Amino acid sequence: MMLFYLNIISGIEEKTTFELLYNKYKHFMYRIAYNILNDEFLSEDAVHQAFLNIIPHLSKISSNEIETPKTRGYLIVVTRNAAIDLIRQRKKYISLEELESNGQALVAKDDIDIHIEYNDVLERLQSLPEKYRDVLLLKYVYECDNKEIQKILKINAATMRKRIQRARAMLKG
Repeated sequence: MMLFYLNIISGIEEKTTFELLYNKYKHFMYRIAYNILNDEFLSEDAVHQAFLNIIPHLSKISSNEIETPKTRGYLIVVTRNAAIDLIRQRKKYISLEELESNGQALVAKDDIDIHIEYNDVLERLQSLPEKYRDVLLLKYVYECDNKEIQKILKINAATMRKRIQRARAMLKG
């Protein structure tokens, strides 16, 4: 897969930067996608799409910035967005009628209720302003500790706590 990406990239410095990013973060990005999608193959697709989305922006990342919280945060956001885009695409194309026609068993009503609640939470999260959405995703989905969140978002502890508090309030309301 690496050769595919490297063939797309033209500059030598960008190829080096991409290779470092790929080798350092591919498993990390897969875990992020898997936490959202709960599917091996879709998670691989999301990581692939995330890397494709990163390629045009490689000039903004230097090879000495690979292990910085800024780069890690950028990769988290790009991977998360790629995974959510896959959810949206699948939501458009799969219907209950298709499941029945394929002979697959329909899920129990409780599972449907859980799926609806999960989709409602996702929609509410997407409706939050980015600064509140990111802090919640880092805290609860990616399970970053407070210090990591502060480094990634470049905010102090009080600001982080306040954003979490406000984001929770927005989700409830």
